[in-house]
Amino acid sequence: MRLVCSNINNLPVDIDEPKEVSIFQAIREREVDIWLLQEIGLHWSNLSKTRQWRSRVDKYLNPKCTKTRCSHNIHDTTGTRVQAGGTGVLAHDKISHFAMGSGSDIAKLGRWTWSRFRGKHGMVLRVVSVYRPCESSGGERTAWSQHKSYLNDNNDDRNPRDAFMEDLKAEVQAWIPGGDQIILGGDLNDEIRSPFIKSFFADLGMHNLIFQKHDETLAPTTFFRNKKGKVMDGLWGTANIVATSCGYLEPNDFPGDHSALWIDISYNCALGHNPPLPTNPDANRLQLDQPKTVTKYMKTYKAEVIKHSLLARQFNLERSTTAGVPLLPHQQTEAIEIDALKTKAMLRAHLKCRRIFLGKVSFSQAVDVPKRLLIFWETAIRRRKGLRVSSNLWKRRKKKANIKQPVKDLSLEDLEAQLRAARAAYHTAKKDHEAKREAFRDTFPPKVRDRLRRHEQARKLGRVAKAINGKLDSLQVKVIEHNGAMCDTKARIEEVLLPVNKAKAHASENTDFLTSPLVDVFGYQGNEQVEDAVLRGTYTPPAGTSRYAQLFLNQCTLPPNLPKCDSRVSTADHCQGWKRAKERTSGGRSRIIFAMYKAESKDPMLASLDASQRSLAYSTGFSYPRWKQGLDIQLLKRSGKIGATSLRTISCMEPDFNMNNKKMGKEAMWNGERSKALARDNLGGRKGMQAVEVNQNWTLANDHIRGCRVRAILISNDAKGCFDRIAHVVAILALRRLGVPRPAILSMIQVIQQMQHYIRTAFGESDRSYGPNTTGPPPQGLIQGNGTAPAGWTAITAILVDCMKAEGYGYEAWSPISQRAMTLVCFGFVDDTDLILSPNRPNMSTEDLLHDAQLELSTWEGLISATGGALAPEKSYWYLVEIGPDGKYVPKSKQPGELFLHNKGNPELIERLDVFEARETLGIWSRPDGSMKDEVAALKAKALKWADAVKTKRINPTEAWYSVNHTIMKTIEYPLAATSISKQDMQDIMRPILQAALPKARIQKRFPRKLVFGTLGTEGFGVNDPSTSQLIDHLHSIIKHSHWDSPSNDLHVQNMELVQCYVGTQKPFWDMPFSDYGHLAPQGWMAFTWQELSSTDLSLQGPLATLLPRRHGDVSITETLVAKGIEASKRKLLNEVRLHMGVTYLSDLCNAAGTHILPDIWECRHHSTTTPQPGWPNFKAPGRNAKASWQSMLKSCFILPGHTHRQLRHPLGAWLTPLDDFWKWWLSPASDTLWERRQDNSWHQWQAMPVLYQHRRYFHAGRSAQLPPADRNRVTVRIAGQVARLLDIGEAPPHSVIPQPSTLADVLKALPQSCQWAIQHAKSDDDGATVARAISEGKAVAVSDASLRYTLGTSAFVVEGASSDHRILGYNRVPGPLAEGDSTRCELAGLYAIVTLVNALCALHSVTQGSITIACDNTGALKPTAAEYLPKLSHKNLDLKQALWKSLAESPIQWVPVHVYGHQDRKVKDSHRRLSSLNYQMDSLAKQYWAFLFNQLPSLESPHLPIHNEGWTIWNNGSKVSSPSRANLYGLIMDPVTQMWWVRHNRFPLEAKDSIDWEACSEGVPALKPSRRRWITKHASANCGVGTTLVEWKYQDDPKCPRCNAVEDTTHVFRCQAEGANDVWNESMDKLTTYLVESLTHHELQASLVDNLNRWRRGLLPCEDFFDDEVTLSTQSQSQIGWKNLLEGLLSKQWRQLQQRQYNTLWKRKSSKKWIKGLFVQLHHLAWNQWKHRNDIKHRVKRSRQERMNHKLNQEICKLYQRGAQDLHPTERQHFRWSLISLLQKPNGMKRHWLKNVTAARRRQARRLAQNNEIDVTTPEQTLLLKWMQTNQPR
Repeated sequence: MRLVCSNINNLPVDIDEPKEVSIFQAIREREVDIWLLQEIGLHWSNLSKTRQWRSRVDKYLNPKCTKTRCSHNIHDTTGTRVQAGGTGVLAHDKISHFAMGSGSDIAKLGRWTWSRFRGKHGMVLRVVSVYRPCESSGGERTAWSQHKSYLNDNNDDRNPRDAFMEDLKAEVQAWIPGGDQIILGGDLNDEIRSPFIKSFFADLGMHNLIFQKHDETLAPTTFFRNKKGKVMDGLWGTANIVATSCGYLEPNDFPGDHSALWIDISYNCALGHNPPLPTNPDANRLQLDQPKTVTKYMKTYKAEVIKHSLLARQFNLERSTTAGVPLLPHQQTEAIEIDALKTKAMLRAHLKCRRIFLGKVSFSQAVDVPKRLLIFWETAIRRRKGLRVSSNLWKRRKKKANIKQPVKDLSLEDLEAQLRAARAAYHTAKKDHEAKREAFRDTFPPKVRDRLRRHEQARKLGRVAKAINGKLDSLQVKVIEHNGAMCDTKARIEEVLLPVNKAKAHASENTDFLTSPLVDVFGYQGNEQVEDAVLRGTYTPPAGTSRYAQLFLNQCTLPPNLPKCDSRVSTADHCQGWKRAKERTSGGRSRIIFAMYKAESKDPMLASLDASQRSLAYSTGFSYPRWKQGLDIQLLKRSGKIGATSLRTISCMEPDFNMNNKKMGKEAMWNGERSKALARDNLGGRKGMQAVEVNQNWTLANDHIRGCRVRAILISNDAKGCFDRIAHVVAILALRRLGVPRPAILSMIQVIQQMQHYIRTAFGESDRSYGPNTTGPPPQGLIQGNGTAPAGWTAITAILVDCMKAEGYGYEAWSPISQRAMTLVCFGFVDDTDLILSPNRPNMSTEDLLHDAQLELSTWEGLISATGGALAPEKSYWYLVEIGPDGKYVPKSKQPGELFLHNKGNPELIERLDVFEARETLGIWSRPDGSMKDEVAALKAKALKWADAVKTKRINPTEAWYSVNHTIMKTIEYPLAATSISKQDMQDIMRPILQAALPKARIQKRFPRKLVFGTLGTEGFGVNDPSTSQLIDHLHSIIKHSHWDSPSNDLHVQNMELVQCYVGTQKPFWDMPFSDYGHLAPQGWMAFTWQELSSTDLSLQGPLATLLPRRHGDVSITETLVAKGIEASKRKLLNEVRLHMGVTYLSDLCNAAGTHILPDIWECRHHSTTTPQPGWPNFKAPGRNAKASWQSMLKSCFILPGHTHRQLRHPLGAWLTPLDDFWKWWLSPASDTLWERRQDNSWHQWQAMPVLYQHRRYFHAGRSAQLPPADRNRVTVRIAGQVARLLDIGEAPPHSVIPQPSTLADVLKALPQSCQWAIQHAKSDDDGATVARAISEGKAVAVSDASLRYTLGTSAFVVEGASSDHRILGYNRVPGPLAEGDSTRCELAGLYAIVTLVNALCALHSVTQGSITIACDNTGALKPTAAEYLPKLSHKNLDLKQALWKSLAESPIQWVPVHVYGHQDRKVKDSHRRLSSLNYQMDSLAKQYWAFLFNQLPSLESPHLPIHNEGWTIWNNGSKVSSPSRANLYGLIMDPVTQMWWVRHNRFPLEAKDSIDWEACSEGVPALKPSRRRWITKHASANCGVGTTLVEWKYQDDPKCPRCNAVEDTTHVFRCQAEGANDVWNESMDKLTTYLVESLTHHELQASLVDNLNRWRRGLLPCEDFFDDEVTLSTQSQSQIGWKNLLEGLLSKQWRQLQQRQYNTLWKRKSSKKWIKGLFVQLHHLAWNQWKHRNDIKHRVKRSRQERMNHKLNQEICKLYQRGAQDLHPTERQHFRWSLISLLQKPNGMKRHWLKNVTAARRRQARRLAQNNEIDVTTPEQTLLLKWMQTNQPR
């Protein structure tokens, strides 16, 4: 290891200076490993990003092999770029990979810099670069003066040189006891051979490393200008550091004015061993974005395939096999030989691809041409010298260099001259390679150019974001920890990891299926006959099988209606799989990469060869030897955790093998979803499911527990390495249960069991490997990185959850209104599982619940163990959630309990947490009480960490903006679907982010937040407001799960109905004002969503069950309380009483006759006339005050004043329904029998007694096996023992029998109103009987088409049988919202009508099976009919798509979608001719109906209607949001806020807001560069650097325009009449006019725009009188908006409409949408050019701000100079050695340093006098000095 130490005598400020180039050239030539540099001379904080030290280093050295740090005096606030002093350390090449931290002196003066390097056995090397200041020379900017100023500010009177030595000694003495070996080098500006220096280092136990080898008397002078022969630079080391060689470099060998010192040290001496150099995997030569490379690869590979006849051999082999039958030996031999030849051909073709150059020079023709010449002349010289150069290489390089003249006539000297010229040309071209790259990109077509620019910019910005966030390169494992020792060599790492990884593969050896008796039955690779018996449910496990294994086997039965998987791999399947694969995914050990297969999949011949090879293994269970070698890559699970057992092992497998595994996993999941065989509770690996939804479900469940006031136990547990421990027999059973072919599974299992695993670390691949043992069970697990592993674990989890359900564990609840049952077993995502348990019987004690929880946990642990896994006790914890009578949580101290994990017979207590304690699960902090404090704290910490990182990085505005939106905002947004964080907390979280990011983006950090969070469409900055994003995530979750059979759907329903019960209104609570009713709702996720939604213009509509009035004249109790104006706190108290009794309406309080309040109700008791509803919240009995308030409320609201028998003021009318499930007592008049409904829904009879009393009486006759008659009435009774006394009878409506519909028309009319729009015009002449028969026979067809013009759409549809006889025709008007050109929505309306009609047909004619072909000419509309379709919230027309998808799911028949081409009536001659003909007919019918409506309707605006089966939908002020994407909802919420901000700040009047074309903004602003977008917002809001704003910000003294000296505001920037400004304006206006002419703009519209812009600029009124009235109206509209706003992007809507009319008049098929976007961009360029011209002028002349600052600086110097030096310490009076005039003539940097130094010295002297009590405050001078001292304390 070579270390060089040198004083470089100041780096140049600018980059690429000769001195800088020579420094890095010397580092490379001298093979320097560590460089200690001193006297850097730069203030890094005041330099741009490109001038930063890291940027300079990366330009010359490989950044992956470089670690460096520089230090400077951070206390210097003078703003100069040059600063004396400074130190740094640079580690390059091998040693850099062992860097473990760096730092600088504690005072942050840049006096020394250190770096540490990790060695073996805990050895650490610390290298230190030091610079000691010279003796004071009187200079104000010297290092000595800087340090002295700092010491004065800190009350330190030491000489800076003495302070340096003392502080350095203290720090070294702190390092040495920690075990660090130290090498210290630098410039001490003193004779290092002096006794003082020698004793200094001797006291530290350090020696001079050079003098140890050489005589110190012979040491040369190290400072060239030193005339006294002093040696000022040295290298010292601790005792164990010994140089193998050392010395001094010649003066010209290294830049600087000091001789460079060097030493060579062995790595064994420095680090305790000689570490190998980390290596990187071979770069992929085949890159798919390089067409030439792909062509070269394909050509070479195809030639090899043809040469060896691989395709024919493979096809012949596949034809000779049978699916499910193993290959014969000769077939296996042939398969292996074909694979070997194929692999060899692929690798050979890969080597023929281009060589990878990993330089930092961007490609362009201007750089590439001299580079090719350079390469050619180097080759020519090699050839002339007689070195071997192949003729092909010579010809190729000559051709690329475009050399025409013969080279043989040139001498060697001529060739070398050509080489020198080429090298000089190449170096010249490289200097501005990025600009040349930009120019080269501009030569491409616009789309390609933009794609390249976006791709390159994204890569650059991604690297910056990664640096800001401090992301780890997790693949580069360089050091691990094992048993307390560090392992950092290749051999040691492999020695540790090989057995550790092997132990993971054998961790499940002692589990049920790998031990007797089950292993004797199943073996290690399964037993097909036994498996079949298990799947059929006929298998009986042998004696000795554990209870948990038996339970598992019992639940392994095949689900009904399981689809079959393909047993082979088709070519189409193969191509589709590789289409989705990522090119850069790592491959296996054979060096075959994913890019090869992706490229081959686009060639039919090669794709069929690859597919056939995969299919052979997939269908027969064969496995290629190539597949049986894998590479294990170690990943860090968490930063800093480098323990060998803490690393995550990912295996890189052969691409084609893993593609087979992915096919298995995909088909298993697909079959599981279709057959509903997957566990609803585990979301891991499920399509469309996210990890955050598990946290959301956990939160909703706790909200439900809290709202219902019930008890539950939550147990969180984590499965250890679940993928690595799966027993293979278990995986076989689980995957076969989902229909995966056994041979495919067997092929995978054989590979895993026989695989030899090698390890890849930063040092390359291991030479040794681990694999199966010679005896005992083979390796188990599905291996992380295997494409089947996630699906395999999900399949196993599904069985485990079924086992838990079969044992009766879980959380059971009933929705209180719809009485919908819900059962949850767990909240799971892959290996993270939280079990939940609730009491399974009434009045169950907590002790019994704990007992059941222990049984549940033991069962889950036993099941996990049976499948090969184990639970981690250290990661497990549990909660007991119980709410006491007071409505508060019961702490664990008052309800003790313990739960244990058995842990193989060693019970281990798991941690119990209180409900107020949070834990992080899946990245989110949650706790049962619903508090967000912990998650808010976590997000704040992340925000602060990011902000601190950004503040210390030198990044440009684009990089800052990218980092905000693509890193930290994604972190903040991730948990929002599960959180309920208040707006205030969100502001606190965002505050440090914005305060750090906005200044970096050149935006005022106090910029209005409503503009920061505004959308681009309203000219905001486009940063997502997290509070709004949180609301959108909540709404998305409700909409998404409205049709899914998922726990989220159940929990949404449960919590919505619970809130509805609390609120107690007739309408859904979503429609009620939160301000009036929100305080009644239980706190939680749902109520929070309601609260946030109520603050917007949006509303939520959907299938929420509500409690409806039961009688005529009925009223809601809570609505009555609100109407009466009762205060909120009292309403809440009364609401708790109401909930305790389970009542909602006045009818619930009254007798059956509806005349009186019941006595039980008056006394606040559950009354005997109603049956308690399951799921109703449990509230305690009210106290005395609550009871009094309740009775007072009844009197004031309902009871007749002065009446003592609680008679109602207004008696209720008749009951609305004859029967219900709510009323308890019923009387059958016919038999005079009383019927009682009990809580278990059983009926009891009470027989009439003889009439001896005023009230009829009945005696209990017992439980009845019969149901009561339908003609019964509600009654009120009073029970006395076994006798019931009849008090009154309720009036019921007459019983009416609804006849069953017998015709198709009746069936259609009986359908919900929300689907009548679709089928009301459907006609059939035989009630659909013919079509129904055809459906049963699979011969029916249905076709639709649509017509659309303007915003009126129609669709027509037909359903036929085998022929057109008795067909059903129909048509409809498409519901809104319908935009122009949205033909897909019209087609969807037709398809929805067909499905609705056919479902009604099936119901009428009892069709339970069959199929029908459904066709249309729109592929987008047909997507929801595909079997694999899932609605996505980003889809347009989601309401119709979701309604169609749900209706198809409800259909009893199969649907076969077919796409036909439109308007092809007589042109189609294939099997779809009939469908095309019907499509043509429907097109005509739709157009006819459109014409009819067009002539009849007063408005073409489509009505917005609810649609049956659409689920939950969002509405905005009465308009449905049919596409509730995140962007759409965000705009609907935030756009009004931003627009009103503009109105309030007088940008435009309120009445002009709706006439602005905001859509043009939405289209135009994104077309601009990000910096231009931000400028629009800044300029429009007057938050940019114009004169008036700069004066307000105190950056200028006057607001003058730099061009004309007038007062400058944002309007003046455009109106400035300076000569240059007029030229720029006229040039831009010419371009605008050209655009308007070329885009065929209406001629008067052109005149209005151009003339009025010119008039406005001159201060004239606009001309609004035009021949065309629409142009006049458009101009007036724009005048109202403002012509300045036109330049800033706010256009009138009427411009677009007028131009569209122009296109229609010209019969041009053009859209005004593109025209308005182009106009927006042209207007922006017009405005921007004025701003750019203004800035060019302003920054070209001396700025007024600079003048003001210089004047202020001179004033302060004069003021301080006039006070003289008499009150300074004698040692500080040197500052006054210049005259005032001479001082004022010094450079500004020098003057700022003088001012800083004198101020610090004066402060220090004042404090010194005060401490010594030497200030006489009686004198005016000393009083002034003391006051000055007190008011000028250092910060």
